[in-house]
Amino acid sequence: MEYVLVGCRFLIGVVFLVSAAGKIRGRDAYAAFRRAAGELAPRVPPRLRSLVSSAVVAGELAAVVLLAVPATVAAGFALAVVLLAAFTAAIVAAVRARRQVACNCFGTSSAPVGPAQIIRNTALLTASLAGVVLAAGGTPAALEPAGVVAAVVAALTGAGLVLLTDDVAELFRPLT
Repeated sequence: MEYVLVGCRFLIGVVFLVSAAGKIRGRDAYAAFRRAAGELAPRVPPRLRSLVSSAVVAGELAAVVLLAVPATVAAGFALAVVLLAAFTAAIVAAVRARRQVACNCFGTSSAPVGPAQIIRNTALLTASLAGVVLAAGGTPAALEPAGVVAAVVAALTGAGLVLLTDDVAELFRPLT
């Protein structure tokens, strides 16, 4: 189970790092993220949207740092659970209301949210919950380097698929 924990740490850490970096890579990217966040959370008053956007980026970066430090891994996963639950709830609400809202989750996509993003977030939420449980399990046993490498490669592969959710979903859309 220690290797699953390593894999979950890398998966969530890489996804959140790329997500935050994509949002703050420049003025235009951050402005697009703020617009998308406002559309995903229309009940948030306009004057608070800037605060919410900043809190999202800060939360993602904090989760990355917490996941990187062995003593704070459980807290990192707990923060990831909270963030992912909020993101998923906002996407589900937008899909149910049939609002065409760009995700801009990683700062690059203008594709509207839909089932693919809900599935993606549910998978990430599941990995984060597994991480909370595994991290609470106590002191890990000594890890074999080959096992760590395998866990990291699997996590990076998963992160790549997560980061390409819109492209993968496009492959399964019917031709028009």
